[in-house]
Amino acid sequence: MSLTSLNDWIKDKQFVRLQSSVKDEDIAVIRGKHGATQSINIYELVAGDVVLLETGSRIPADCLLVEGTDITVDEKIYSSGAESPIVRKNVATPENVDSLPDPFLLSETLIASGSGKAVVCCVGAKSRRGVKQPKLDTTTKTPLQRKLENLGSVFTKWGLYGSLAILLANVVNFTIKFTAIDDYKAKPASEIIDEIVEMLTLSITVIIVAVPEGLPLAITLSLAYSVMRMKDDGVLVRNLESPEVMGRVDEIVTGKTATLTSN
Repeated sequence: MSLTSLNDWIKDKQFVRLQSSVKDEDIAVIRGKHGATQSINIYELVAGDVVLLETGSRIPADCLLVEGTDITVDEKIYSSGAESPIVRKNVATPENVDSLPDPFLLSETLIASGSGKAVVCCVGAKSRRGVKQPKLDTTTKTPLQRKLENLGSVFTKWGLYGSLAILLANVVNFTIKFTAIDDYKAKPASEIIDEIVEMLTLSITVIIVAVPEGLPLAITLSLAYSVMRMKDDGVLVRNLESPEVMGRVDEIVTGKTATLTSN
């Protein structure tokens, strides 16, 4: 396995682990024949659970609304630019079936207003989140990574120049000694070959040291751990660029639900 492949493999593992920890949360559900409310991990959610919904909460799975009024949902992540992302949801009953109510709640959408209850219909990879969620992006670079890659290119270029200069200087020195010094000519061929090998080894070593192969990997891991530390501090973020952005933030203004949204 090449160093680049190893780098991508470790990045994939870190992103998967990070993405799983970011979405790791507890939600309130109604389970059991007694209808008791309990808090469970989102990964323990199964079809048939009744989840409690309120303004500002994110729908954890594909659900069917069974109770609630004046509920609107922000479906911006699934809507195109031509249609409004705010959709009103109504419980389907025999009385309003002719008006074509929309009781379906899609996972990852946000309750914009209202509260109610919904039955979980689909979870995991078969849900809308599993089908529509994009693959983890391990190729897009953050601004810091792009700057460091440019810096690494500069180091590589000057390292190559330095290696060529050292090799040229050693070759000139070897040529002068071999042609001008008689005692040097009398050396055994094995010693002369060893000296030539040392010159080549020195030049190759300079190139290897100058190329910062581990720098992009180190920065990627540092950003991943920064995102996880931010999560521990109660700052929920979903991409590696967030630590760089948060480092330039002086004040954060949120709504009453402490949710950060566009505009």
